[in-house]
Amino acid sequence: YQRRVHGAKVATALEGMHHFAPMLAFDVPTAQALMGALLVYDLRCPSSAAQPSTVLDNPLYLFAAHAVHGGCWRCGYTFESLSKACYVMGWLRPQRRVAAPAPE
Repeated sequence: YQRRVHGAKVATALEGMHHFAPMLAFDVPTAQALMGALLVYDLRCPSSAAQPSTVLDNPLYLFAAHAVHGGCWRCGYTFESLSKACYVMGWLRPQRRVAAPAPE
């Protein structure tokens, strides 16, 4: 898992996120498939917020439309307040993942 994330400390914090429901760190294959599907949607759907012809109430809606937030908007804490706690929990009790084989 750490091979896929730039930085061991970030990987350790991501391993600790699952201790703070509803926070969720997606596995790499899941995130890749999800982002690919959102890209295809944005390119093909005429009513997508990414289309220049779509009128937005606020320019920041472009980032909020179809956002996949991993639970951060439903959590009672901010990322800043959870970062150290996630790191400590990831170090003490990491979520055991099966490492995906490295691409050749």
